[in-house]
Amino acid sequence: MKNKDLQTLDLLKGEFEKSVDSAKIPLKLQKQSIVHMLEKEAEKQKIQEEEAAKKKYQVVTIRKLMAIAAMLAVVVAGTLVMRPGTPLVALNITSHESGSILNSGESYGKIFEDIVLKPESPSVRPSVTATQKPSVTDNTNPLAQTSAASTSIPSSPEKEDAFEGYVYKEPEAKLEEQLHTSSPDGVSRFGDFEADTVIEDGDYLYVLTSGRDNETNKTREVILVVKIIPDNDMQVVSEIPVSDGESNEKIDECVEIYLQKNCLITVNKSRSFSTVDGVHFESDVTAASYYDISNPENPVKIHEHIQDGGYVSSRLCDGKLYLVTSTSFSEVTEKADAERIIPGSKINGEYGRVSAENIFYDNLSAYAKTFIYVTVTNVSAPSKSAQFAFHAGGKDVYCHADSIVFSKNFVRTNEVTGAAEDCTFVYRFNVKGDRISYANAVAEINGKIVGGLYADERNGNLKTVTVSDGGYNVYVHDKEMKCVDTVEDLLVGEKVKTVKYIGNRVYLVYGENGEKTSIIDFSKKLKAENIVSVSTATLSNSLYEVTETVLLGVGIRNGEDSGKSNAVITLFDFSNPENFRSTDTLELSEEYVLAAGNDGRCVMVDSEKQIFGIPVIKADSQSHTDVSSYLIFSIEGGKIMQVGECIHDDAVVGDAAVRCVSTDDTVYTVSGKKIVSHSAEGYKAISKVEF
Repeated sequence: MKNKDLQTLDLLKGEFEKSVDSAKIPLKLQKQSIVHMLEKEAEKQKIQEEEAAKKKYQVVTIRKLMAIAAMLAVVVAGTLVMRPGTPLVALNITSHESGSILNSGESYGKIFEDIVLKPESPSVRPSVTATQKPSVTDNTNPLAQTSAASTSIPSSPEKEDAFEGYVYKEPEAKLEEQLHTSSPDGVSRFGDFEADTVIEDGDYLYVLTSGRDNETNKTREVILVVKIIPDNDMQVVSEIPVSDGESNEKIDECVEIYLQKNCLITVNKSRSFSTVDGVHFESDVTAASYYDISNPENPVKIHEHIQDGGYVSSRLCDGKLYLVTSTSFSEVTEKADAERIIPGSKINGEYGRVSAENIFYDNLSAYAKTFIYVTVTNVSAPSKSAQFAFHAGGKDVYCHADSIVFSKNFVRTNEVTGAAEDCTFVYRFNVKGDRISYANAVAEINGKIVGGLYADERNGNLKTVTVSDGGYNVYVHDKEMKCVDTVEDLLVGEKVKTVKYIGNRVYLVYGENGEKTSIIDFSKKLKAENIVSVSTATLSNSLYEVTETVLLGVGIRNGEDSGKSNAVITLFDFSNPENFRSTDTLELSEEYVLAAGNDGRCVMVDSEKQIFGIPVIKADSQSHTDVSSYLIFSIEGGKIMQVGECIHDDAVVGDAAVRCVSTDDTVYTVSGKKIVSHSAEGYKAISKVEF
């Protein structure tokens, strides 16, 4: 083999030395250490098993790479379309039509044959081609262009090897620095939230908490239904058991709760452990339970949906619950076992697998042994769910009102330099009624995605941020996956800490301590003057939209002299995107410590009242106790002013308030053990209810 080929092989090999992606789940109000210890041990053992399997996988992969490297000079010219652009708007993207890349399953046996028995050369029989009308979608005219200047690769039944120059890359466990994002994988971790562990409907609070069951001596999780009106006589009127607790055989945990009119929905992840003949087995399922709370004092369970796979994300949108899980399968060699690799759901006790035609796979993801499995359930009629599975779906998933978007990472060879480089394919699936169908469009973008995917709820435009050798790139695609705006090679040499999507703007927080932010405004056709970088003190924790023109940042500044970390609050005015500016900054004294770490849901923002609150713990030097409270600030007139403090507990021990709810006349602080009501005037405690 030539030296150049060996160099290319070495570069490609490096892209496979990554671990399987793991989902980050938001913090809970109250978790027992035994649960985390058991789960951590289980994850550790699973990682060890995956690493052992990966060594075998890499041996096979390297052999394949040697063959690919020898053919690169021949096939690369037909696989990449590299287009130069202006320094600012540099379209360097390729579009592909579905007929050349994605298949819909014909039967379980056929899927098994393509992705298990012969992953290197699956038979390409796409469900949609340039001349065939699609059977499951209204979009009969695939639009897969990234810009008016780009050209789609035509669909061709004979072009089965059109993508041999691309090598599938397993999802990464995490970035070098874990990014905070407003839209990771379907459910936001920071910013506006639909799911939480505390939800209110004006008259009642629904609080997810946990405690020790005196009869069984097990830790169990419950949702407490608390009547908060009147605020001076709060009462727990009912409770809903939502998990079976933990044991040596099982870990069961409620992740999120949703409220849709008179329906309360809980989402649980469950992992079972067993050992047979010295072999350790684990199985993951995710469950959604529906409760009728038209009478909050007597909740009634009306529906149960148990889905194969470990929890990835969920979202409640337009009255539909999107539930995303990940399943995996081990070595399977017999065609008779084809059904065993197909995920399914048990709805009210009746189990069914996803149908073959709703399983999608490509001819790029050789040797991958995972499915991303998605169900979409109408909350008002939950007995029937739309469902589909995507073979080797990537680490990024976003569920939109009428579509679901996935990404997959690949390695390609640069046509000019011959070097290996990251690229990402982004696929869109349409959701219509109880049907999910491929949208006949896939976009290829430079680099690997950071900060997740985000689809604008108003127009459906998809925004993505990627990192490549040249820096950071921002792309905007419409519903047909046509690239309508792009900026490439931003912040070269910098490390982005936070990606935030708010409306038409994208915020990239960077710098050693997150002291700078680059804002890209897409409210009109992108121009150079719409990209600004400003000093933002530190915004590496959370960003919040207070109004359409006011942005709130809550972060941490590490003191160089004291060695302590101080909370910093910054207020911004972006009414003029070309003159984005800070209007005020407030740094809390060292005696205050943020109580909820990186869980952005702990910050309460009331746009109507122009107030916000953050949870803190303060050491009382006189009583030598810790005080849990919410500091309340006013943000009128572009200034930050503390207007009160809601004392939740003046002698807290491990159970601080980490949620706050603001109503017309009352502010409620919530921990895993009690709720305290406070007057909206003066913020003095009115009453409390303990669990």
